[in-house]
This record gives sequence, structure tokens and C-alpha cells, in this order.
Amino acid sequence: MVVQYLLVERLCAIPLRETLVRDVVPALAGCVALAVVAVPVQAGLGAAGAPDIVTMAAACGTGLAAYLVALRLVSPATWRDCRTMAGRLVPSRALRRARQPVAAG
Repeated sequence: MVVQYLLVERLCAIPLRETLVRDVVPALAGCVALAVVAVPVQAGLGAAGAPDIVTMAAACGTGLAAYLVALRLVSPATWRDCRTMAGRLVPSRALRRARQPVAAG
């Protein structure tokens, strides 16, 4: 927090409150949503005796979904930034293939 104050507010003249709201709150909301969803899934599947790989995949998948939903609800601007970044990382060819309907066979 001290480093953020010194670097962001003093050197860049960006108010600390603005950076906290814009950067920290969306990440915190996503992490809380991830924990609220993924921990019970992991505990439930672990108690049920599910294989570890199934438990891990289910907890990761539901946690990721919860994180993304929370991010979209709490901070639409951060959500747009993430979508833009993902769009630049994934080749457009793969996106076009994913959007094409599968031919009935």
C-alpha cells in the first residue's frame, strides 16, 4: 500500500482511491466469488470420493466461471479489457472455427 501510494499517487499524480477502486476491487470480488464457489465444490467432491482429477477440474471450472461472472458484474471496464486481451491472444482462425456451425452428418 505504501509503495502504491509512493509510485502511483506521488509520482504519477493518480489518486490512490481511484487505483484501488479500478484495480483492486474487481480482483477482490473475483477472488471472493471463486472461493465461495470452488471451495464447496472441492469439499463436496472430495468427501464423495471423486477422483482427484475430477475434483480439480470441477473446482477449477466452477471457480473460473464464478470469477468471470463477478468480474463482469462488478467491473464492466475490466471485463472489456480482459476480453480484448483474450481476443488478441487467441488466433482469429480458432475463433472463426469455434463460431462455425457443425455440419449435420
